[in-house]
Amino acid sequence: MSIAVLAAVEAALFFAAFMVACVIRFNIDLSVIERNLNTAIWPRAVLFSAVLVVSLLSFGLYSARQRAQLGGMAMRIMVAVGAGVAALSVFLYLLPHQWIGRGALAIATMISLAGLAISRIIFHQAVDETLFKRRVIVYGCGRNAAPISRLRRRSDRRGFELVGFVQPDGEAPAVPSTLLIEKRASLAELCIQHDAAEVVVAMDDRRRAFPTFAACVVQRRVQTDII
Repeated sequence: MSIAVLAAVEAALFFAAFMVACVIRFNIDLSVIERNLNTAIWPRAVLFSAVLVVSLLSFGLYSARQRAQLGGMAMRIMVAVGAGVAALSVFLYLLPHQWIGRGALAIATMISLAGLAISRIIFHQAVDETLFKRRVIVYGCGRNAAPISRLRRRSDRRGFELVGFVQPDGEAPAVPSTLLIEKRASLAELCIQHDAAEVVVAMDDRRRAFPTFAACVVQRRVQTDII
């Protein structure tokens, strides 16, 4: 959900950057520019925004599981924006009636990069807040589940909050007892009680009864991962 919000914010940012760039480049009101071009500016802004969002997406910059630090992310953003602007130039060459000029495009790119830097720094901080984290329950507490309990680095826990581990019948715990969730209800009910958005299945022996929680999926759209 947080990634979708980020993409929407940045799409709006790109749109606004293009419109502002046109005003800066031509130093006149947008309505005057549109009269001179005999066409509207906003379709060009939509195209600019869409191409940059797709370029960022293709470079994995809207992945919920990315672990890149700010330095590495900055480099990827610059490459992605550069690739997007290059692709946009081809589009505009093929659609000459949509051309707006290299000056406006350069200004829009610089504004977009500045806006991206700000949005990514804010997101990098905000994603570590509980509001933006997926709450995760792990079904299993043995050898398969133990590595999850040992995650300490913030980059390893990026984007999710560990609620705890549910002990399957007959499985010896290999995680701290403080992380075990007392199984007084079904897995579906535990998801609802703990406001969990994802269940990671990490049983040692999957030949045992596999967990079923259809009611949980129906009520809360809980995602399931199996490791």
